Amino acid sequence: SCLQSSMAEQTGRVELHDISASSFELVLEYLYTGKARVAVRSLVQLLEAAAMLQVQPLVAELAKVLGAGLAGDNCLDLWATAARLGLPAVKPLKAACLKFACESFADVVSTTSFLSLGCPRLKCLIRDRRVHASEETVFAAVIKWARAAQPSPGELSAILQHIHFRDMRPSFVSSEVLTEPLVAEHMQLVAKRLLSDQPQRRIHYEATGRVASLAYTWKVPSFSVSGDD
Repeated sequence: SCLQSSMAEQTGRVELHDISASSFELVLEYLYTGKARVAVRSLVQLLEAAAMLQVQPLVAELAKVLGAGLAGDNCLDLWATAARLGLPAVKPLKAACLKFACESFADVVSTTSFLSLGCPRLKCLIRDRRVHASEETVFAAVIKWARAAQPSPGELSAILQHIHFRDMRPSFVSSEVLTEPLVAEHMQLVAKRLLSDQPQRRIHYEATGRVASLAYTWKVPSFSVSGDD
């Protein structure tokens, strides 16, 4: 707990760790008046303080405000914060962040926060059928992330298995996927996905009628797979 009462009997003090004086004052203001005036830049800090002090109504209010102000440059950081706090009151914020990331995929993957995204959250994002992007775009984003994050082979494999390679244009698979060095040791997985997967169009394409324009006859490119991989 952030409340440390050891030595309290001798000193008469209670120490608050990891909570700034300004955030604590705002929490007190909320407890006494039911409201608090806070700058936008201090919302996350106040959310964390309210969560530590277990002031659930304030946590819920802040989560709602933050969820209404999601943007490409704050979505992933807020998602990480909500996941770290792990409180029921922030579950709507966590869900809102994922929904926003899916619907604004191109904006989100262009941020520096995307490059430091943890494997579990990246996997959660790319396996979501609400992603507003083609599989080519999803693959390119994953490769960009992998070059920066340098995941282990097992971590990258866990990510790649959620990419629908059969939904890609054959020319893209030949020119980009099969020639990508980071994919070389995962070629067996790619081959298996190409040969066995049924097309898994993301909802965005189904809803916008782009399925028909993307409906091509898929022919698996010829390539060899070593049994030693």
